[in-house]
Amino acid sequence: MPIANITSLTGANAMLSEETTSECGKLGCIFGGVTAKILDFMLCHSKYDYSKQDIAKHSGVSLRHATLALEKLEKLEIVKYTRNVGVAHMYQLNLENDVTELFIQWIKKLVARDIQKESERLIAQQKIA
Repeated sequence: MPIANITSLTGANAMLSEETTSECGKLGCIFGGVTAKILDFMLCHSKYDYSKQDIAKHSGVSLRHATLALEKLEKLEIVKYTRNVGVAHMYQLNLENDVTELFIQWIKKLVARDIQKESERLIAQQKIA
C-alpha cells in the first residue's frame, strides 16, 4: 500500500504555511497531546525531513515539548534522525518501521470510514430535500 497517499487522504496541504498543519489531524483529534500532534504532522509530510523547530511550529507545540516527544518517537524508531543542516538536527518519519505502517493503515481506515459516513449523510439529506 503506497504511503505517499496519506497526504491526500488527510486533506493536509502539501505546502507548509504559517498555520499549523495538524489542527484537524486524526491522532490529535482522537488522543490530543503533543506526541499525537507531531505524529499528525509527520504522517502528513512524510516525504521530507524537518528540524525540531519546524516540527514544533507546524505541529502547534512548543520547542521544548517537541524535543521531548521526538526523543520518545526516536527511541521507538517511529521517527529517525536524518542529517544536520548547519546546527539543526533533521528528523523524518521512519517509513521502514512496522509500527509506522500500522499508524498509516489505521488512519486511512478512519478517514475512509469518515468519508463513508459523510457520503451516507449527504445522500440521506438529498432524499429528504
